[in-house]
Order: sequence, then structure tokens, then C-alpha cells
Amino acid sequence: MSKFFERDDDIVALATPFLSSALCVIRSSGASSISKFSKIFSNPSALNSASGNTIHYGYILDNENDCKVDEVVVCLYRAPKSFTGQDAVEVMAHGSVIGIKKIIDLFLKSGFRMAEPGEFTLRAFLAKKIDLTKAEAIHEIIFAKTNKTYSLAVNKLSGALFVKIDTIKKCILNFLSAVSVYLDYEVDDHEISIPFNLILSSKAELKKLINSYKVYEKIDRGVTLVLAGSVNAGKSSLFNLFLKKDRSIVSSYPGTTRDYIEASFELDGILFNLFDTAGLRDANNFVERLGIEKSNSLIKEASLVIYVIDVSSNLTRDDFSFIDSNKSNSKILFVLNKIDLKINKSIEEFVRSKVLNSSNLIMISTKNLEGIDILYDKIKALISYERVEIGLDDIIISSSRQMQLLEKAYALILDLLSKIDRQVSYDMLAFDAYEIINCLGEITGEVSSEDVLDNMFKNFCLGK
Repeated sequence: MSKFFERDDDIVALATPFLSSALCVIRSSGASSISKFSKIFSNPSALNSASGNTIHYGYILDNENDCKVDEVVVCLYRAPKSFTGQDAVEVMAHGSVIGIKKIIDLFLKSGFRMAEPGEFTLRAFLAKKIDLTKAEAIHEIIFAKTNKTYSLAVNKLSGALFVKIDTIKKCILNFLSAVSVYLDYEVDDHEISIPFNLILSSKAELKKLINSYKVYEKIDRGVTLVLAGSVNAGKSSLFNLFLKKDRSIVSSYPGTTRDYIEASFELDGILFNLFDTAGLRDANNFVERLGIEKSNSLIKEASLVIYVIDVSSNLTRDDFSFIDSNKSNSKILFVLNKIDLKINKSIEEFVRSKVLNSSNLIMISTKNLEGIDILYDKIKALISYERVEIGLDDIIISSSRQMQLLEKAYALILDLLSKIDRQVSYDMLAFDAYEIINCLGEITGEVSSEDVLDNMFKNFCLGK
């Protein structure tokens, strides 16, 4: 058994980022955590005699050097009324990197060991404080990319997925119970009603959950949006506008962006993976040519491309070529930028004459923001096929582990239905029903192995 499952150990970890900040949280858990921590606290007797769910003010002490390390607030929990179900101490200290190191070092000298990633949540699961669906929801909340995925994860943390799986499992269990009565008491078919309809309803519910995983992948994957165009057309300025902060260097010198820059932003509930590419032109050096080749590759793979043109200047050879090659491409928006300057009317007229869908041509100024709202609306319209209408109360599968088990359960149900149609013996039906129940139990953690738990929780962040 790995130390990951040694629940008798007293563990400690930093629960907040290891950065300079106003405050940090250092959490610990274990049967002896309170008594061990009290050795480095300025008022040990108060801690040792305190009831659970209490807060204490004091200092962390370095007894070897006879000095105070930091002024802290301590949250004390007594088993079983804590996240892990064990005695626990959480220390709120000042967010000094040096101070954090000193405090954790004192914890270790007092008999604690560093927690493994996800070990606090694992202990909560083993203490039956949470099921596996809630444990995975915690992980999803921490790493949510959009408001939508965050809200869906919170819904699962409230127990919605557990209730759904448990409801399906009870349907199968009711079927198994009826079959077992038939087998145990050797009654005739007409003397007992076997609820075959429960298998059909369970099949439908499992299919909904399986389909929801595809929905989540779409939400989580997001839309790839590429900014392309000739050098100094204003791509980087538009990139910064989307992000509402400066990530790309904005310069009057052509070719400032030699490679692509990547970032993400959310627009109307949709995640966009945004790429600011190197300006398209005849490159003079190998490195720049590689950047332009990568730009062309990103353009081909993108869900949507915004081709930016400097309407105050002249079209380049690459502009002419790109416009001519993509004039009917519905996934490309042609954006004429710098309308705050003197507009070259011939450029506007040429692009309008070439682009078949006039609504895919938009005039903007990244400087005074003219036309930006129109651009946003057009982007949302063009990627409406990516929009997934789901309510915050909808149950969405987002874990590949859950998905694999659901697919396994679904395959078992199909096999069970086939056997029912073929009128096979009831003992075979009972065996299949039992297998389905076990499979659903693996999703919630009622049936689990150490290897599965070890692999799952080690993907969590440290201190969780």
C-alpha cells in the first residue's frame, strides 16, 4: 500500500499558490495534527482544550531559535466534523514566500509529512464525506475555463450527478430484486411482475449522460479564432482588445510578431482559443519563414479567421492573394482596420467587390473602438453552431473516467436487453444486472480499487 493511503499519517500542504500575497492558507490533517501543531503555536493549551470549528489567534514559534515566525489565525476542526473527517488545523498566515517555507518546515519538524496531490480530498472520500463524483467536481471547479463549466461543476458538487447515478442504479436494483425473488422462491412468471421497463428507462438515462460528454468536450475545447493579415495591419491591437489587456507587442514597425501568440478569452459563454499570427509577407530569414508557415497552418485549422487589412495603406501582394483565394470562405471575416485614419477608398471598393458575402466585411478602428461591437456580434453569429444551450441545473459528464464506466454500463444494458428478448435464463439476467450495478457503483466510488483511486487523486493539485 502506498503512503497515499496511509491515513494514520499527519499531513500538511500549502492550499494557496506559492506566491507573494496578502494571505496564505496552510492546511493539515491527521489524528495527531492538533497536538503536533500546538508545539509550534504560541498558546498550545488553548488549542488542545478547544472544541472543533473554532478560530484562534496567535504566533507560529520557532522554538529552536527562540523567535516568532509569523502572526497567524488558526482554524481548528475536530473529527468527524471536518473536510477529511479527521482532526485538522488550517493556518492563515501572511503570504510571504519566505514565511511559508519557514512555517511548513516547522510543521515537518513537528512530525507532519508533506501531503500528496489530492490527498486531502482522498481522505474526505475514504471518510465518506464525499463520493467520487463530488471529488471530481472539486477538481473541475478549480480548473474551470469558463463561467459555464464552473457552474456545471458546482451543480455536481451539490450532488446532482450522484443522485442521477443512484436513481439509475436503484432501477436496476429493483429489477434484480424481482428476478431474485423469482429465482429464490421458484414462482411462476405469472405470479410475479418483472419490471423490464426499468431496464429501458435506465438505458435512455445512460444514453443522455453519454451524449452530455460530447457537449462538455465542445464547451471545454472552445473555438479556435485566428488573427491573420499582412504586417502592421493591427492584428496585435485587436488581439489585446479581445483579451482586454496587453499580451501582444504593438509597434509601428512591420513584423513585430515573428511567431504566433496564444491566449484564451470568453465571449458570451463561449471559450475562444485566440492566436495572433505572424504577418503574412515574403520573409527574409529562416526563423520568420517558419513563423509564417505556422500562421498558414493555423489558418487552415481554425474554426474562424479574422483577416485584418490596413485600410489606410495599400494592399500587399499577400493581401491580394489571400482575398482572391478566400472570397467565398464563410469562416473568414475580412476586417478593414484603422478607419480612424484617412481611408484608402480603392481598398474598400476592391475588397467589397471580391468578398461574396458582404456581411463578412467589417470596418473597425482598434484605436477608437469604432465597429468593435459589430465585430463581436458577427463573431457570435458565425460560431452559433458551436453554442450549446444547457441550463445550469443540467447534469453534464466531464470526466473520461466517468464516461468510460457509463459506456461500459450502457453496453451491459444492451446485452441484458438482448438476453431478455432471447428469453435466456433468469440467473443470467441477474448476473448482468449485478454487473451493471457494480459498474455504476464505480462511478460514485461505492465500488473502487486502490489503483483507480491512486491514479485519480494524484491528478489533483497539491493541498487539495
